Amino acid sequence: MTVSAPFAVVGFDGSEGSLPAMRWAVAHADLFGPPRPVMVWRYPAALWGTTFAGGETIGVDVMQEGAEAALAEALAEFGDIETAEPVVVQGDPAVRLVNEAGGAGLLVVGSRGYGALRSRLLGSVGVYCVDHSTVPVVIVPHGAGRVEGFDGPRRVVVGIDGSDNADAALRWALGHVRADDEVVAVAAWHPTATLGYESIDAEAELLEQAATEAVDEAVHRIAGELGVDAGRVRREHERGDPRTVLRRRADDADLLVVGARGRTGLSHLLVGSTASSLAHRPICPVAVVPLDR
Repeated sequence: MTVSAPFAVVGFDGSEGSLPAMRWAVAHADLFGPPRPVMVWRYPAALWGTTFAGGETIGVDVMQEGAEAALAEALAEFGDIETAEPVVVQGDPAVRLVNEAGGAGLLVVGSRGYGALRSRLLGSVGVYCVDHSTVPVVIVPHGAGRVEGFDGPRRVVVGIDGSDNADAALRWALGHVRADDEVVAVAAWHPTATLGYESIDAEAELLEQAATEAVDEAVHRIAGELGVDAGRVRREHERGDPRTVLRRRADDADLLVVGARGRTGLSHLLVGSTASSLAHRPICPVAVVPLDR
């Protein structure tokens, strides 16, 4: 089943960090519609008061024209590709991208691969988009592997924890796959008891069973809603922190899909946002799906 959006907004300025995002969007235009490149520029503080020889201050219109020319030059490197009308706008990149994506089906941004602490200190466009976007966000890391022009099926891994957020992720994933793509639903679980080995073992057995049931139930229910054969989804579970488990399972994946901003549906999973953690340092393209999508 394929659901095509009218276009996908791509944060693109020709930089090394934005190139993988654009390549990914071009390679997936059949699923999400043509990419709409959005370049956001800021008026550099160093240029305030800078003048031309004639004494005139460099104006916003000059900066805008320069950005438009830079975007056209960067897009020319992709040759003859179909895109939605490009947008060049002044402002905060993260805020502008989220606003521009409001009418799109998807927002695609690049990632420089900073760690969690550095992302918080420097500010991360990708993390802001994950936290504030009303549409699914795909974060494409530099050197993410097969992001352009590849042949053959993709491997799509979906994080499952029994929550509504995970349901939204699985629903979106099944609605945006090609016929020969492999879809893998993964649940992570871990014991929390500290009363002795026997109680830990007992809890582990119950949690493993709960994880198995959560994956099976979610796959059959969502597949039934979409009219998709549940048999096309491989179901797996693994003991461990969900962030660690999903990273390991996505090591050879083409896309990892998780729900956004949700606490876990099963009490054994860690409190905190698995989506935000995965967005900080993705090892493959990561799609974060808001609950209302």
